[in-house]
Amino acid sequence: MSRFLFTTLPLPPSDPRLSPLIKTYPPTYRNTYFQHSSLSSGIALGGGNDGKFGIWIDERLERGWTGESETFGNRPLTEMGDGLSFGEEDEEDGEDRGKFEVVGLEAWAVGS
Repeated sequence: MSRFLFTTLPLPPSDPRLSPLIKTYPPTYRNTYFQHSSLSSGIALGGGNDGKFGIWIDERLERGWTGESETFGNRPLTEMGDGLSFGEEDEEDGEDRGKFEVVGLEAWAVGS
């Protein structure tokens, strides 16, 4: 089974392509924190000993955070933010950096 995180990279205005570039982050195998889910805490992909997730989506599938994870060696998947542990607030400016609102969610499974 292949696991990865991905993000899109914007193209410069002069680039004639119609779709953005895609950057993938395959597993580093530094740990096996590939996925976690529960009805009370949502869905998390990637993680590390620092408690940060590659991506986390709340139990209502409405909001999330992104940050660097040891599992995938990824950078934050959004342009804004460095990611936070669940419920943590950025002490410098009081904002939740790496936070996003879920607009749509797709889940894929290939194979049997």
